[in-house]
Amino acid sequence: YRATLENGGGTATTDIVVKKAYEYGEAEAWMNERLERVCPNRVPKFMDAFEGPAEKKNQRPPLWLVWQFEGEGTLADAIQERNFPENLEEPFFGESLSGRSLEESRRRGLVIRRVLKEVLDAISDIHATGIVHRDVKPQNILLPSSKSKTSKLKFIDFGAAADLRIGINYLPKEFLLDPRYAPPEKYIMSTSTPKAPPTPVAAALSPVLWTLNRPDRFDMYSVGILLVQMCFPSLRRDNQLIAFNRQLEKLDYDILKWRDVIASKGSSFREGIDILDMDGGRGWDLLRLLINGTPSKRISASAAALHPFVSNNGLGVVPVLLEQVGDMFPEDIQRQSEWLFGKKGKEG
Repeated sequence: YRATLENGGGTATTDIVVKKAYEYGEAEAWMNERLERVCPNRVPKFMDAFEGPAEKKNQRPPLWLVWQFEGEGTLADAIQERNFPENLEEPFFGESLSGRSLEESRRRGLVIRRVLKEVLDAISDIHATGIVHRDVKPQNILLPSSKSKTSKLKFIDFGAAADLRIGINYLPKEFLLDPRYAPPEKYIMSTSTPKAPPTPVAAALSPVLWTLNRPDRFDMYSVGILLVQMCFPSLRRDNQLIAFNRQLEKLDYDILKWRDVIASKGSSFREGIDILDMDGGRGWDLLRLLINGTPSKRISASAAALHPFVSNNGLGVVPVLLEQVGDMFPEDIQRQSEWLFGKKGKEG
């Protein structure tokens, strides 16, 4: 709920957002308080949490969480508008790109790449704290205000998040997910991983568990689905996104095989194909490193932020990326890279 908080004598007010949580409210308060301290630019300003009145007998009263109102809506709001991604040019570039001599696919690609870069930078900062969001989707991404040159894209709704530094909100055999964006494994770590030990021990062991299980890769699959949704207008509808996920499962989560399937289907997928095909197929190259059925074969947020599709640091297309992550899964990389080079060679 959006509300107004009166300050002091009531002459000054603050716009706030209030959320009533029946479950996982304590966990969400924990995540927000911690992120407010260690990376405050990646979450809205968290103000307080308090218990409300009991609503039913023998039931714990709900927890109310309060944030300062920020941003101009979510990425989901923007995606559902007909003029996406052009509607995000001013918030992310400070001006409309209509005055530049750009092809339509190039113009749209620039905006999508900028949005994705911000998403990756934010997730990278969150993962660096030991927190995995577990519910990355457009509805949980708060867009920066076009009136502010310093505001950044931020994440919201940490009710499903897990702080793996000390095991907050983590149970090995429990999963909380949105099936439209969640990866096939459902769990962020192996179900054989024990429950978190006492805090000092958990903090000491967490770097080892993070390296072995790579729980952050759970969020990276969701980022891949987000990228696909931004590029292909038809997949912005829930029924079409669900159908896409079913088709992807049948293709063993091989996004390059999916490209082959849709390439012959005409104009309905042309817009997305053109964006991902640009610059030697950089978009497809990044997607294959995000959307993969095996968590350990996905790229991290920090590495994805350096990928040529989103980065302007002048890296090459695939060869440089191979040097960065090829040791992790050389056979798959080699096979899919050959596909990319072969495809682009045939298409001229």
